[in-house]
Amino acid sequence: MLTGEEFRTWCQRNKISSETEAVIARIRSSPPARRVRGRASNMSGRYPSVKMGYSIQFESQVEFLAIYAMERDDDVLEYYDQPTRIQLHYRSLSGHKTSPWHTPDFLVIRRNGAGFEEWKPENALEGLTTRMPERYQPDPRGGWRCPPGEQTAGDLGLAYRVRTSGEYHQQYIDNLKFLQNFWTHPFSVPQAAEQQIRDALAVYPGIIVDALLQAHHDLVVDVVWAMLTTQSIFTDLTAASLMDWERVFLYASALEVEAVRQGANDVSPDPLIASPLIIDGRLWEVEMQDTQVLLRPEVGMPFSLPVEQFHYMIASDLIAPASFSTPLPLSEVARARIAKASLKGQEAANKRWREILAYARGDVLTVTTRSVQNWIAAFRQAEADFGCGYIGLLDRVAERGNRAPRVPDASKE
Repeated sequence: MLTGEEFRTWCQRNKISSETEAVIARIRSSPPARRVRGRASNMSGRYPSVKMGYSIQFESQVEFLAIYAMERDDDVLEYYDQPTRIQLHYRSLSGHKTSPWHTPDFLVIRRNGAGFEEWKPENALEGLTTRMPERYQPDPRGGWRCPPGEQTAGDLGLAYRVRTSGEYHQQYIDNLKFLQNFWTHPFSVPQAAEQQIRDALAVYPGIIVDALLQAHHDLVVDVVWAMLTTQSIFTDLTAASLMDWERVFLYASALEVEAVRQGANDVSPDPLIASPLIIDGRLWEVEMQDTQVLLRPEVGMPFSLPVEQFHYMIASDLIAPASFSTPLPLSEVARARIAKASLKGQEAANKRWREILAYARGDVLTVTTRSVQNWIAAFRQAEADFGCGYIGLLDRVAERGNRAPRVPDASKE
């Protein structure tokens, strides 16, 4: 909560009038205007707020979700349930003037202003606009409005917003619930464990929790949750359940999370990338699918990999743009090696390449780490020898054993 001095500074910075400051100060120092009531059609209770330092009332599942979100929203400085009664003025469905008293769900003080918030289930607004068309209206810019509430709140120097359950992703709320114990009961993070995680994220941004724990057997997963709670590290809380360790990607900053989310949103709906690309010394044609990318090389069998790994290759400068006039970069020796390889050998090489890319991103592996490290060494050696590391991943079954003839010619005849 804000101290008295911090509150006065906030009012000055946001140019809050003395009259509005008095209204907010009264709400800050007063108990809720009413007690919430539980009925058969709703849920009510109290939430022990860490941000506010006391219990906050809620009267519906939607208000409960709003509290969870405001607890973790850095833009929310304070919030007060059932803050005060205000009178609304509008015409009812029958056309008669009506002036009911109304208690907003919350007064929310944000960094750049304050206002009342009324929270409703998304599916309830259509019915409310039918029964009270002057009180609840769809906003042409999206969302919903309450013009009478805006008028009354505006007279007090405050805003008024109608919020809905559709504004918060259910997975986001579920993950906040999962992390609740770590912000209500602070977890002491050992400095060595915290440094382990920071070092891993510096080398493998976007590492999954499962791979992180496999790489550091002495690391306790609670350290990860505690660092997420304090926002020392970050993940997309809307992407997957935190209980699904193979789908939770960790990053060092919120900007990295947003960049990855934006990159996923910016994927072109056109499944075919028209211009060819140079990958590992070969020209490839690329076809984007739902969750996979299909790569067709100038020589050899197609290679598919998850979209996330393809984006990782782009970010790591493993892919270079080309054009249809680009000379074929693959040497004749390398081309002959790939063309000579059997389909089974190329399938095995493709699998090894996927494991190398998974290892680089910190994804879960299906083989031992030592095997991947051996394949990386072979890949780099072939890259130096032939300009194409893929050749180092091919089986060399035909070259095994002693091929010199050992049966005398007379015996063969």
